[in-house]
Amino acid sequence: MADLNMVSLVLLQQHGLPGSKADTLAELLRSSWQQECGENHIICREGEPGDELWVLAEGSVRVTKKDFLNSAQDLAVIPAPAVLGLVSLVDGGKRSAGLVADDTCSFITIDRKRFDALMEGRDEQSQTFRKLLVASLSRQLSRGRASLRNVLREARGVDELSVSAGELQADSWRQ
Repeated sequence: MADLNMVSLVLLQQHGLPGSKADTLAELLRSSWQQECGENHIICREGEPGDELWVLAEGSVRVTKKDFLNSAQDLAVIPAPAVLGLVSLVDGGKRSAGLVADDTCSFITIDRKRFDALMEGRDEQSQTFRKLLVASLSRQLSRGRASLRNVLREARGVDELSVSAGELQADSWRQ
């Protein structure tokens, strides 16, 4: 298993939380269910209930999404450390994507019961955890917004090309 003090420190720095105590987060992670898995291990499948989240401590994970033929396509590879599976746990929905170990991984699982206790807790571990989750969600939303902007830009470019091509075809037909 990875050095959870280092994992905690890097996670807090990645999410702009340098004032938070890494040792507090590390203690929370140490007291949670720690797992290791090999390459291609399915951590979760798209469409499953979102009953837990994971802190990826070592390795990397592929995010997969089913295409129109119901075949899983890789969307991204996320290296450790990272918080995974948060959105469906927060909103109570189903997994919008699957997670597959890209190589040997170690991760910490936080189930619904533990998550709910951390959401309601007044202690330092709970407060640090909530700060990390809010920062992680904010980061995911920012990335999603940026991706959506790119898709829209590309779609506008395609529309402009279609209009230009259509105008050219109409002009050549008139002649």
